[in-house]
Amino acid sequence: MPSSVPSIYIPEIKFLRPDVSIWLMYSGRNRIFLKDFQEKGVVFLNTPGFDAKENTFKNTALIARHTNMSAHISDWLNGKAEKNPSRIPESYDENPILTDVNAARIFSAELGNIKRLFVEAKVGDIVISPGKSPFDPLLVGEITHDWRKEDDYKVPHLAGEIVPCRKVAWLQNVLLKKDFSIDLAKRLQNRQAITKIDNKFYNEILDCIYPAYSRGNRSKLDIFGDNYTGNDPMQPYESASLIKYLMASSFAFENGEIEDFATLDFEAAVDKYYDKDRVIDFKQNFNSPGAYSLIVKSSIAVLIVSSGLILATSVGGGITFDQSVKAAQMSPGKSSGEIDKNSLSQENDNYLNSLRGKKGSEILMQKGKKSNDTMPLSLDNTYQLGIRRDSLK
Repeated sequence: MPSSVPSIYIPEIKFLRPDVSIWLMYSGRNRIFLKDFQEKGVVFLNTPGFDAKENTFKNTALIARHTNMSAHISDWLNGKAEKNPSRIPESYDENPILTDVNAARIFSAELGNIKRLFVEAKVGDIVISPGKSPFDPLLVGEITHDWRKEDDYKVPHLAGEIVPCRKVAWLQNVLLKKDFSIDLAKRLQNRQAITKIDNKFYNEILDCIYPAYSRGNRSKLDIFGDNYTGNDPMQPYESASLIKYLMASSFAFENGEIEDFATLDFEAAVDKYYDKDRVIDFKQNFNSPGAYSLIVKSSIAVLIVSSGLILATSVGGGITFDQSVKAAQMSPGKSSGEIDKNSLSQENDNYLNSLRGKKGSEILMQKGKKSNDTMPLSLDNTYQLGIRRDSLK
């Protein structure tokens, strides 16, 4: 009986800068700006009237003058001052004399917040913004632009006063604080408006927010078995076998030995090239639906394994080898981040073409068909996300 032809889903693989930063940012007291963050695709601080100009964030004195001006406008909005303050930043002192210790502390903290958001945070950095309660999903996104005047926003909750913003592309994931370790969940609590999260938590965070990514010499890929029935312990066997073969092919490719790998039978190829020392973690979570999550010491394994999986499940589903290769060749085009797409495409093509006409292509077809027939694999996490969203209703 022929295997059903699977729909071909090309995942977006995120290639992150090795020095990427992750920021914790609150959407105002009592999360008053949460809806603005989410709907406008921005993050900003409670700095009413901070009407930045082209050179504002390049000059410490100008930042301080604008901060001082915003503080006076905030006092006026909150009824602490009768007169509408000047909107000319040059009319304010960059080192205001604050006899009130608390006021001095607040001014210093705000100055630090502004520098972190508009000077230190870089394009491609990640922002995490908590919801109103611990049971609300976290907003997680990527900063897409440096500060631009065109992104300034007149905030309804600040009487339409203008604030500078950073544009953010929010990711389509569903994460709660309880999904993280206890130590990280505690770290996601802070009194400052914006703080940089400790680097020691980065791998845990990135593993949770990206189904497919590479950072430095570390790759992670989630592979989904949405049709797992939960009543047959052997159902995932063929799919796991295929994944192990693909991981071995990735290691062989990085060794410059993919041509040799492609001539070997399944057992010999896996025995020779599956390197346990490169495998950081290989998780199998089958709660119907199920999923595999693999993390390896490699910068490119996420691309090679996903490309090989597309090839195997396509050709194993009755699609011609050439058509399957064309589908797999689309992976670099869907990738994003700190990459040279031409170089990535060349690497991908070299891998795919090395398997053509050799025993490796036959094994992929056989393993792909068996996987499709028992528990089809996918790189699409839409179904899993839908289940997660439904569980929070």
